[in-house]
Amino acid sequence: MRKSTGFALLSIFLIALFLRFLPLTRHLFWGADFGEYYFLTRDLVSNGHLALPYYGWGFTYPYFPGMFILGGILGSTSASISVSTALIPAFLAAFTVFPIFLMGRELYHEDAPGLIAAGISAVALPAVYVTSHAMPGSIGELLFIFCIFLFWKAHTKPKTYYLLYPASLALVITHHLSAYFLIIVLVTAIFLREFVSKKSDVEKLRRSVVFVTFLVFMNFLYWIAYATPFRDVILSKVYLSWWGVILAFVLLMVVLFAIIKLRRRIDWGYRPEYPRLKDRLSLMVVSFIGIYVIMAIIILVAIPGTTVALDASAAIFFTPLMIPIAVAMAGRRFSDFARKGYDLTSWFIAILGSLVLGTLFASDVIVPYRHMQYMIAPMALVAGFGITRMSGLFGVTKKKGKVMVGALVIALLVALASTSYPPRKILAGHQEGIEAELVSCAQFSGLYADGLIVSDHRASTIIFGFGERNATWDTAPDSLLADTFEDAVTEMREVNSPSGKKRVDYAVLDKDMEIGAMIYPWDPAHVMSTEAIEKFDKSPYMKLYDNGYSRLYYVNWGLVQTG
Repeated sequence: MRKSTGFALLSIFLIALFLRFLPLTRHLFWGADFGEYYFLTRDLVSNGHLALPYYGWGFTYPYFPGMFILGGILGSTSASISVSTALIPAFLAAFTVFPIFLMGRELYHEDAPGLIAAGISAVALPAVYVTSHAMPGSIGELLFIFCIFLFWKAHTKPKTYYLLYPASLALVITHHLSAYFLIIVLVTAIFLREFVSKKSDVEKLRRSVVFVTFLVFMNFLYWIAYATPFRDVILSKVYLSWWGVILAFVLLMVVLFAIIKLRRRIDWGYRPEYPRLKDRLSLMVVSFIGIYVIMAIIILVAIPGTTVALDASAAIFFTPLMIPIAVAMAGRRFSDFARKGYDLTSWFIAILGSLVLGTLFASDVIVPYRHMQYMIAPMALVAGFGITRMSGLFGVTKKKGKVMVGALVIALLVALASTSYPPRKILAGHQEGIEAELVSCAQFSGLYADGLIVSDHRASTIIFGFGERNATWDTAPDSLLADTFEDAVTEMREVNSPSGKKRVDYAVLDKDMEIGAMIYPWDPAHVMSTEAIEKFDKSPYMKLYDNGYSRLYYVNWGLVQTG
């Protein structure tokens, strides 16, 4: 590797790291589920295992302990656990730029496409915003990309499987969604490779199939035999038993095998034609228009799988992100001439196919908006190569022209970085930041509150994690949002909270909640009315704590008339 390439790659990594840590310069912690992850990591350190039953909102979280194990290794006190929980996921997520760069070199045997791809993945919103959170998905994405890179390397270096097997097992116990995406990407890669080939490379096929069989078996075994709550919630959504899911997967494999056999009876081979500049530019324009049509639908209706409709300003805010997507759509054909181009194309097909199926048939299981995080890396790899090749078609060969293209790429990366964190208005009014005052209020509640505490999702996770008190999350919206106590009292008498059916005895409010209470993360935030806020200053509520930002109230049921 040339020194200039190494310097550029290190710079990209540091930028990726800075952007993912940026929220922690504005808030004490970052992420609406942070308190649960802190609770589980501390529980693992204290007890040597994750205790069940678990009374948090994310009832499947204890069954995927990879992140908690990492956090626990670096922390033995509550203070260090909170720091490690906050820093480790974002820190590790920044390392994705390295396998992405290496993938670019593996595909194209050049540094420039890999550097552009690494740069895009370092600063693009779907990668930065999601992986800045302290959550298993941040680590899961790194393992997902690393496993795909190892799978590509294993085509020519079989000993790479010695790394791939343990890496895939780490993914299985860390993040179920990333493991699902790895399965569909690798199955699609094997299918596409065999479909376009006139005959199989038997050894390569055998090794690939053995590994994917192992991966699928370990996932199914883990989900079905151990992560039973996760298994049950998924099965309830797809209306199949566990053996029905396995049978459906086996039938799918048989169908794919039959398609390959039938295709090879036809004297046909895929011979890509080198793309022409005019066609690529036309496709780029069409892609841009198509993206904005989809954006308009999301603004007018909602993001699939949620009730969140984007603010109209999103059409302008997301423009920098649309550019590499359009370039990738226009430049994908160039990848057909890369040695592992089919593997990259299969990545696109798998994620896009899952996105379409999830949108149409199972938006609450195969969550559509979560796909963008896993689409960024292949999009960046295609865009990186597309930019270099279209520059060649433009006749950019001299140093001055290359410098100009480089400047445009840097300008694009700066624009992407500046839009990596959408304003609260675009995020449906949600606040993901956790302030120190809320943590203090939660810790106070842990000392003096002994009943169920009503609050929104973001505050509930902190009450649960730092106060070690049961909270309501999304199970008591009226108790928080109703204009009067009388409107809320029926719900408050018996809330079906994550910890069971309980009466609300306390309430926690804060300034951010008043302007946008997060009840369901996939619904718009609810602005509390003046009446809803002021009701907590009236009987039967009694203020126990107020630090100017967060407040704790006691519900004095002795003052409530029965009947």
